[in-house]
Amino acid sequence: NISNLQPYSVDWSNTDMSLQSKTLANKTNTQYVLAVVVKDTSVSRQPPGALSFWKDAEAVRNFAFDLTLLNGATGEVVMQREYKTASAWDFELTESVDVNSQRFWQSAYGKAINDGIQRAVVDLEEHTMCEPTMGRILAVANNQLQINLGRNQKVQTGDQLTLLTVTEIEDNFGQSYRQFMLHPTRLVVSQVFAETATVTSVDDSLLANIQTNDYVARQ
Repeated sequence: NISNLQPYSVDWSNTDMSLQSKTLANKTNTQYVLAVVVKDTSVSRQPPGALSFWKDAEAVRNFAFDLTLLNGATGEVVMQREYKTASAWDFELTESVDVNSQRFWQSAYGKAINDGIQRAVVDLEEHTMCEPTMGRILAVANNQLQINLGRNQKVQTGDQLTLLTVTEIEDNFGQSYRQFMLHPTRLVVSQVFAETATVTSVDDSLLANIQTNDYVARQ
């Protein structure tokens, strides 16, 4: 479920991918950050065979993209793959093609791009289906926690969650890392809204030393 598209591009090869992904995840209240970089849309012309010398050269267009899935909580790369395809280019080389039109997406090249995207979707599902759902704590008050998971993330009243406290450490080169420590108190969802939920401790014990931007997890 892609909930947010950023209205700008990022040069992932010249930026701190881990830091950028954590910043984007916090900004958009998401668990994962998906980065896609289109690498190749070139056109090549294949000359006809010796027995078909009277025919025009056939145009073949390439499409290649890199896909990187990052954990927004840790900045770690969950999956990174390159996808390539090539197909006949059914349009004139000088023609301006509307890439939002049915004509384009019903062409051999449009269908080849769709096939590549579908392969990527399947790979993403396989990599994330066994991962726990993680949410961030938005507020702490009256021994209750407000988290950024709700009905739209399939959270229901009575769900039990694991509490993770976060510690930031920094190495000698200024690179920061997050350590997730398991808290002994189990949580239960008491109220659910569209994008948020209220949680309390299962045994009504005091939720001490919990801060905003700590995390909860549901397997």
